[in-house]
Amino acid sequence: MLLHPMPHLTYAAEPTLDPLSREKTSLGASYHVEQRYLYKITYHAYPSISFNVAGATEASYRDFIGELREIVSRGTRTVDGLPVLNPESKVLVGNRFVLVRLINGDTVTLAIDVVNLYVVAFSGANNKSYFFKDATTLQLKNLFVDTKQTKLSYTSNYDILEKQSKKRDQLPLGPTPLADAITRLWNGRSVAEPLLVVIQMVSEVARFKRIEEQVRKSITGRNTFTPKGLIVSMENEWSPMSKQVQLSKDGEHFIKSVQLQDDNYKPLIVNDFSTLSRYTMVAILLDQSSRSNIDLAEDFVNNELFNSETAVTT
Repeated sequence: MLLHPMPHLTYAAEPTLDPLSREKTSLGASYHVEQRYLYKITYHAYPSISFNVAGATEASYRDFIGELREIVSRGTRTVDGLPVLNPESKVLVGNRFVLVRLINGDTVTLAIDVVNLYVVAFSGANNKSYFFKDATTLQLKNLFVDTKQTKLSYTSNYDILEKQSKKRDQLPLGPTPLADAITRLWNGRSVAEPLLVVIQMVSEVARFKRIEEQVRKSITGRNTFTPKGLIVSMENEWSPMSKQVQLSKDGEHFIKSVQLQDDNYKPLIVNDFSTLSRYTMVAILLDQSSRSNIDLAEDFVNNELFNSETAVTT
């Protein structure tokens, strides 16, 4: 595992230092005095892991995903034997992200938030990095700061990404689609579709061993598979299922049903942890105080509908 430093700027009044002085510490922090203020540039050593598609094996992919799960699960609590990701309030800035290097000759680096396993940014060719439209100040000030940062015209929500490309159940996954996605992200053009590929083959696989199982089979067979009703609904319902597992009073029965679909897109109602585990093989839970991008998208749509109705009636 590599440690990839990311700079972060902090300020402290220090009028006694000479304005032209410059010191370096053993930790790699540098100090600049300008206008009688001390500017301290610290470097967050975010953990970095890599996966090389060329020559990839089922075992190398398993180890890669296992390492990602281990990093995001550090210091977490468990419910029903599953790690619950730490909420934002319990994660220091220096521990907030993990950098994932995907290699196929070109190298793309994904920045993943340990709070929710979201891909929040990536870097590619020509010293450029890309952030979603809803990127936070925290992300912009701590990720890829030595690159030319560019904001995409859309957010990271699945519904939005699909409108920019294709539905997930129309996009094959596997080693070849992943290699193609790396090249497209590296070039930085028409990135919505390759983002859907890497998000599912990294973040969603970390969340669900069911999807990991399918990807590992595709690597062994050198073929592809296309997610259908079950996988897509699992991805959409990760937040609600995480909440129900955590709210269960006996560790088995849910307070509210989790609504999935089978691969024929027929309703699959799940009322207990055993059934959920059998269908999804969920590996990591979102803290119930955190919210998924699906939840936020639903709020956005509801607000838009409310505003539209209000505009019509007033």
